[in-house]
Amino acid sequence: MKNNIDFLQNELIRISEWLRFIEQKLILLSAYYWLWISYIAQNIQDIKRIFQENSCIKIFIFLYFIFTLILWIYFLFRVIFPNFKNNSNNKSFFFFRHISNMKILDYVKDFQILTIKEKENQILEQIHINSTIANEKMNNIAYAFKILFINLLFFFITLFTI
Repeated sequence: MKNNIDFLQNELIRISEWLRFIEQKLILLSAYYWLWISYIAQNIQDIKRIFQENSCIKIFIFLYFIFTLILWIYFLFRVIFPNFKNNSNNKSFFFFRHISNMKILDYVKDFQILTIKEKENQILEQIHINSTIANEKMNNIAYAFKILFINLLFFFITLFTI
């Protein structure tokens, strides 16, 4: 039984590493988009000129570019704030929200009376929760990368039209 708990703990650590990996991708994407946002803020006069020229193509490209930035921000928040839930158990000893709602003495006392099988089940629940969170975050990162490629396409079109 001890080997089973060790295996489950290692699996929980592995899933947590996936979450860290996703966060690193988020940082990479964030750097790209924040550079664009700061560029736009610094070059507001050039942007005003696009609208003053009344070029429908330039305005469309710029607005689509802004739309992709806003869409990216939406997915950024979906990665940063995933849907944390543990609906299967109201008193989990491995889910941070449940732990933080317990008094320390109650947590320690209740944890000590858990059987090995109950601890295994709780670790399995947490593995499932973390996997669900990692999947949700990874899907949002994938959408953000797709938006990045669309954004880059419009950037290169902008280079040749402006």
